[in-house]
Amino acid sequence: MINLSAKIRKEMGRKSSALKEVDRIPAVVYGHKIKNIILDVDYKEFQKVLREAGESSLVELHIGGEGEKQKRSVLVHELQKDP
Repeated sequence: MINLSAKIRKEMGRKSSALKEVDRIPAVVYGHKIKNIILDVDYKEFQKVLREAGESSLVELHIGGEGEKQKRSVLVHELQKDP
């Protein structure tokens, strides 16, 4: 299985645009009966995983932040690009 690491983020909305300056992108993990998790992911690492896995393969997401570590199997569901 392909691995991807992410960090929990506190900034939302327009404040998340500062992530681009440090080569990170905003992301959200959501699903049935789970609370949404707002994350940021390394841009280059995400591109590599997306090329390898596409939108139909499971990715093992390692979530870290504030002493909390989680591991989830996820699918890339939707990509949004701002022209």
